[in-house]
Amino acid sequence: ANTTLYRHGILMNISNPKIYLFFLVFLPQFVPVNSDAVAWHIGLLGGLFIVVTFLVFSAIAYAGGALQQRLINQPQIQQLLSRVVGVIFILLAISLLQ
Repeated sequence: ANTTLYRHGILMNISNPKIYLFFLVFLPQFVPVNSDAVAWHIGLLGGLFIVVTFLVFSAIAYAGGALQQRLINQPQIQQLLSRVVGVIFILLAISLLQ
């Protein structure tokens, strides 16, 4: 199941046009103007972005998994979280009415 989710996530990221737009629009701003190695600079910045993104998302996934293991056996906390989410949705609905 985990490999299926991983493959699904990779496929979603590859097919996301916002990623390509980010690399085409944002990264060239950080390449020196008179550089002869534009492709190398873009590749380096893109690689750095990939590494940092992987580390951050891995930390979030690890923390989420650890939190899930703690919360899955505590129905009181699950009920509290459900109520908090319900209140948030009600407040969002009220803000849409205005």
